[in-house]
Amino acid sequence: EHKDNEDEHMDNEDEHKDNEDEHMDNEDEHKDNEDEYMDNEDEHKDEDMAKDEIVKPLTLQKLTEFEKEQNKTGLVYLSRIPPFMKPAKIKHLLSKYGEVGRVYLAPEDPKIRARRIKYKGHRKQNYTEGWVEFMDKKVAKTVATALNAQPIGGNKRNFYHDDLWNIKYLPKFKWNNLTEQIVYENRERTHRLQAEISKSRREIKDYVRKVEKSKMIRNIEEKKAKK
Repeated sequence: EHKDNEDEHMDNEDEHKDNEDEHMDNEDEHKDNEDEYMDNEDEHKDEDMAKDEIVKPLTLQKLTEFEKEQNKTGLVYLSRIPPFMKPAKIKHLLSKYGEVGRVYLAPEDPKIRARRIKYKGHRKQNYTEGWVEFMDKKVAKTVATALNAQPIGGNKRNFYHDDLWNIKYLPKFKWNNLTEQIVYENRERTHRLQAEISKSRREIKDYVRKVEKSKMIRNIEEKKAKK
């Protein structure tokens, strides 16, 4: 009877183990279904992104209209940007004379800013020069002629009240010319940086070679002295 009870107990354990295995299989199957669902979600998301990225080609009429709008615009050049003045402020000041499109201000050299911060100067971003697009080139020309070398003015308490405009109209110069110029200057800056890095590496290698040669000569002389 005792042996029969043991056998029955073993059978129950085996059955329990089978139930655990079946539960584990169900969990694995559930996990596989979740993974499959996530893969499908990602696939649908990629398809939606691909649909969003499809750009409809411009018709000839729209392209012609765009070129006409671009030909109407005019750019002015700011050779000096007062300290702490930001693009939004420039746009605000010039918008009173006509409709302003895009504004680009060239940030100062990062080395100059880092040096100023190092010696406890202000941390604000300064700009060195800028370009402003007016939607009407006649307005751009008039604004540049009228404002150049004139005080920015405004309220006497205004921080920029006594600063002067340094502004010039750029005939036959459009925004795409500016972006091309920026790309070219960035490329030239990258080339110069790469050349400086290569030169620095050559100098370091030459220095290391000379140090090793000096050590070798010194070792030879020490051996001779011992003999």
